[in-house]
Order: sequence, then structure tokens, then C-alpha cells
Amino acid sequence: MRFRLVRTALASCLLLSVSAPPVRAASDLSGVHDFDFEFGDWTVHHSIKRASGEWIAFDGTSTVWPVLDGRGNVEDNVFHRPGGDTRGLATRAYDPETGTWAIWWIDSRAPHGALDPPVKGKFVNGVGHFYSDSEMNGKMVRTRYTWSQITPTSARWEQAYSYDAGMTWDTNWIMAFTRAAAAKQPARRWHQAPDESLQIAQSSMAIGISATKPTMTMRPATTSASQTSARAGGIPGTACRSSSARFRRFAL
Repeated sequence: MRFRLVRTALASCLLLSVSAPPVRAASDLSGVHDFDFEFGDWTVHHSIKRASGEWIAFDGTSTVWPVLDGRGNVEDNVFHRPGGDTRGLATRAYDPETGTWAIWWIDSRAPHGALDPPVKGKFVNGVGHFYSDSEMNGKMVRTRYTWSQITPTSARWEQAYSYDAGMTWDTNWIMAFTRAAAAKQPARRWHQAPDESLQIAQSSMAIGISATKPTMTMRPATTSASQTSARAGGIPGTACRSSSARFRRFAL
């Protein structure tokens, strides 16, 4: 009798353990709207530092729209480079379990190239930092994306490399975003009325982002070492081994 009771109890425990739903981490939606400021159409001025140390500049455009019910977005870029126009596509997805964003990159010059692990990070006090580690030319390199100086009509993005695990940084690409005039905006690329999309882009600026930060005038050719080197911060992304930099915007 006692053995039968013990067996019945064990069977009940086993049944409960199988049928009970898994315990999931609490959702963190605090950063799900961090990229709402970018929805819409932009003109972009690019400043890129070549391997020789020479800076080049060119213009382009960018159009951004939401996907995944607002937990992701797509950034479609056109680069008017000196050698001809190219395109690039950034896709972003928000993970409510970690409260962070992941960013992947597709280059029109190699559209079927393998995707590297994304840069990952989040915004803190209106500034976003995103990191990933990889191997380039036999050296480990940490890449950092930085979003800053965000207003309803402008924003700044930078890419920097670190060859000493984030102790110092070398900025090699700057994108200065200016919102396109309403009259020049192309047709919406998502299922949303123009007025509604503009309201979303403008109202999103109220979410933890100051609209009074000045826009910096860039002079890349005279950028000093102190301006392009800084202490590391934030959270590093997933490490990967690659001889290329496919997760970066495009080859410098």
C-alpha cells in the first residue's frame, strides 16, 4: 500500500513537471521605441576614413520603417559614393528578454553574403552603443556603433574600431542625418498614412531623448586622436571569426 502511494505521488510530480509551462524572464519593453525617432526619410552626409588615414565625404539617403509590430525596423540606404551608387540594408530586432537591440547588415554588392552575428546594445540617456567582436586580417577587432545628438530633424551615427579590447577607439565613419523636407519625401514604404508616420517619428522624441542637443559641425580631416579614442563602455556583442566585416555598413 505504501509503495503504491509513493508511486502515485512520483507519477503526479512527473506529470506536473511535463505539463507546467517554462518560466520565462520578465519582458523589458523600456527600449522598444528607441529607434522610432528614425522612422521616415533622411538625407545623409557620410565621412569615411580610409585605411591610409585619408577622409572622404559623399552624400546619400535613408528611409526607415517599422516591422514586427514595432519590435523591429528596416533602414534602406543609398550611398552616392565617388565610384558609383550602392545600397545597404540594416535590419534591427528588439529582444524584450534582454532589453537590447540586435542589428544586421546586408550590402548590395554582396547580397547573398553570409550574415555575421549582429552588433548588440541599447540606448542609455539618449545615446545608443552597440558592440560586436570579430577577427579581421588575423587581428581581433571590436566594433562600436554610436547613435547620438538625436533631435526631431537630425541625428548622428558613428562607427569605431578598437584593437585593444575597447581601451581606445578609432572612429572611421560618421553619418550626419537630416530629415528630408515633407515635400520631397518619397511614398511611404510601409502600411501607414503619411501624417501618422510623421506623428510617430516626432512623438517618439519624447521618450527619454533630449531635443535640445546641438548638431555638431564635422571636420573629419582634422579629427584629433583624442577625439577618436575613448574608453569602452556598454555591453559587447557576440564574438565571431571572419576575414571580412559584413556586419559593418560596408567596406571602408
